[in-house]
Amino acid sequence: ELFAPIKDEYFKTLLTPQQKSELYRLLLENGYITPDISDETFMEIFHPATKEVRIPVKWNQTQGQLRFFVYNMFREGNDKKLWAKTANCFSIAGHKPNTETLKTFLIIIKKKGKIENYDPKLREIVLAVLGK
Repeated sequence: ELFAPIKDEYFKTLLTPQQKSELYRLLLENGYITPDISDETFMEIFHPATKEVRIPVKWNQTQGQLRFFVYNMFREGNDKKLWAKTANCFSIAGHKPNTETLKTFLIIIKKKGKIENYDPKLREIVLAVLGK
């Protein structure tokens, strides 16, 4: 499955190349992304699209876990288009994530005070990569 990427919808981040590689490794080892996604393909989520099509990173878990991951990993510097960027860079079961569902689910878990503990393993990965 290939998407026609939107050039400016990628994740801006201050992560070093080593942190990005560590993030890829940890997501892969813990089953959050599929093993057929290469390191090179994963790194495309951090750069403007340079090709006519992009292989999205195949998220191997729920849309809720993807929301949780993206919100905790990339919200700084990406707030205005966080969910559009998510839909541009990831797929779930062969489809782009629904941006409206991404927004509403996050509001619900924030209101319930569960944002910090929604997925402890995924949170551990985010904190390890961010060095917190």
